[in-house]
Amino acid sequence: MRSASFVPYQLSNVILGTAQLGLDYGVSNKSGLMNSEEAHALLQAAHLSGVSILDTAQAYGGSETLIGQHANSIFQVQTKVGPFPSKELDLSAWLEAQVVSSQLKLRNQDLNTVFFHDTSQLLGEESRSVRDAVSNLLSNQGDIQIGASLYDPSEWEAIKKFEEISVYQLPYSLFDTRFETTGVLEEMIQMGKKVQARSIFLQGLLLMNLQDVPKYFDPWRTKLSEFHAFCEDAGILPVGAAAAFVLQNPSFDGVVIGFHSKNQLIELTSQLSIAQSTTLKFPSFENLSLNVLDPRKWTLS
Repeated sequence: MRSASFVPYQLSNVILGTAQLGLDYGVSNKSGLMNSEEAHALLQAAHLSGVSILDTAQAYGGSETLIGQHANSIFQVQTKVGPFPSKELDLSAWLEAQVVSSQLKLRNQDLNTVFFHDTSQLLGEESRSVRDAVSNLLSNQGDIQIGASLYDPSEWEAIKKFEEISVYQLPYSLFDTRFETTGVLEEMIQMGKKVQARSIFLQGLLLMNLQDVPKYFDPWRTKLSEFHAFCEDAGILPVGAAAAFVLQNPSFDGVVIGFHSKNQLIELTSQLSIAQSTTLKFPSFENLSLNVLDPRKWTLS
């Protein structure tokens, strides 16, 4: 059982995930795609709550463009580039063009980190060309950091040899502590890498009313019910408990959290103030199948 006795009221350790700005994102999303006014309201509320970093991607629809229109140069931004094209192309020129494209969409925002979403391309037969492209990018854009988004601890042994990567994103939640229990998280820190947690709500699954949970998750419904019962007994909403569990872990340099509206962000701030005033004794909800921990494996239709 793990305790969380302090969570900062300000969201200074939260990185605002912006998939919701450009996509109909998340298993729990009932509101659809966010419009321009809603995006502006969310970004302003995030800034006032202490958020200073936005997490986006070229694959998030119009997210980068909306950030450029509404963020008013008050955030640092990290983005993800898409899959590398065919090996016939000049990867250095392609990568530079992708970064410049993002910078143009983001306008005056400070683009400080470029993530690769698919680590297999960093380690495959094109690895040497990829590393050359990254080295050229770092030479031309000296202030940019290179990051990688991981899904499973098994990826670490090979990817850690890619010295140019200084920031990692990995899934971490009440239901998923694989990177911690395998020792990978600690090794990343010992190597001086920055580490960010993502997927802390399992794309909203942990926050859904149980009657709305898709049938695909029936094998794990008992665990979800136990989590909701814990929250009810503790007097806190699932969003507050799930966020507090991750935010109280000093191993992370930031925690990526997305919202479908300004009101959801305000609700989280309120719930974290409850968590700050109490000691939450978290039972173990771990050891779930990868079929629930990895959204790429979900079959919901």
